[in-house]
Amino acid sequence: MARAEGISGGYPAPVPAGTPRQLAQQGNAAGGRVDETQNGLLKVLIRTEDNTLIDVSPHLRVPRTPKQFDSMLVHLLYKRVVKSQERDTVLMRVVKNDIEVQLPTGARRFGLSVGGRPVKLKGFCQQFKGVDYPVVFHVGAVSHSQPKGTVNQVEEVLSISSHGLTAAHVCAKICSEFEFLNDVG
Repeated sequence: MARAEGISGGYPAPVPAGTPRQLAQQGNAAGGRVDETQNGLLKVLIRTEDNTLIDVSPHLRVPRTPKQFDSMLVHLLYKRVVKSQERDTVLMRVVKNDIEVQLPTGARRFGLSVGGRPVKLKGFCQQFKGVDYPVVFHVGAVSHSQPKGTVNQVEEVLSISSHGLTAAHVCAKICSEFEFLNDVG
């Protein structure tokens, strides 16, 4: 079991169907990709139950089947790195297990838990529009209870729902909100 280390209403309409090239030309007169200016703004770190810290590249495409995913993780834990087959690009790697070193300096850090201070994610994230410092969200990915070994230095523990949500859902909500905030897509 691993945990990832770091919406409703009023969101833009879905992107119309079309090829990526057509969409890029519609959204950008220069013909470049719509999300080019936002490239590299998301960093994902995963800490496993046995305290292995994994850095995930934005170029990673998660395997479609559980068998392929398991195979990739086994390879990662034995070789300590997963590279792409086509190029020599590192997709995942085991890093030094000091999460404080891996997180950006000057970042605002928030923990997420059902028991935290209730906030509306959309309203909470508005304070980060146009800021030049990083924001870190610690998301626990355990079925029951609180994750073990969470980072101590969070400014505040927040709750974005009164119900328990999966880590995947929480991460999707956070990413969607920041995409909306930064006008991506």
